[in-house]
Amino acid sequence: MGKQMYERSDNSKPCCGVARYRHRAFSLIELVLVMAIIGVVSAIAMPRYQSATNRNRLNAAVSRAISDFELAHELALVTGKDVTIKFNINNETATITAADGQEYVTDYDQSPYHADIKSHDMNGTKQVVFNGYGLPNHSAAQLWVTMDGVKVIVYLDPNTGLASR
Repeated sequence: MGKQMYERSDNSKPCCGVARYRHRAFSLIELVLVMAIIGVVSAIAMPRYQSATNRNRLNAAVSRAISDFELAHELALVTGKDVTIKFNINNETATITAADGQEYVTDYDQSPYHADIKSHDMNGTKQVVFNGYGLPNHSAAQLWVTMDGVKVIVYLDPNTGLASR
């Protein structure tokens, strides 16, 4: 009796009566090349991702500032009393104080915004008072929202009391 040969479907010749299969694997050079490609793509994509994230945070902060002005406007209309929105530039907050003393605070320096606010052109004050008709006490109030050198200005319409970009 001789050694029995096993037949394989891939037509390769067995050695010593035992079918040998070659295991395919990645070589070290192939792995290093793939890692280098991933590194280059990541280096290109990361600044774009960061820029998009900052742009989204800035847009969220601007939308929130507009919403804060709208809330103060609506509270004044509903209650028929003065409502104040005060901007604290040092700690990046906006505080809405209703006639009953209730306060609503937005912290623009915290997540998800991480933005800077600068009040500008509010007649030397850092606040806007909406009267019982929902109209602001300023002829042209502006709020600057900035992040990484990009500035968006929120305008407050003195005739309607509504804010816009």
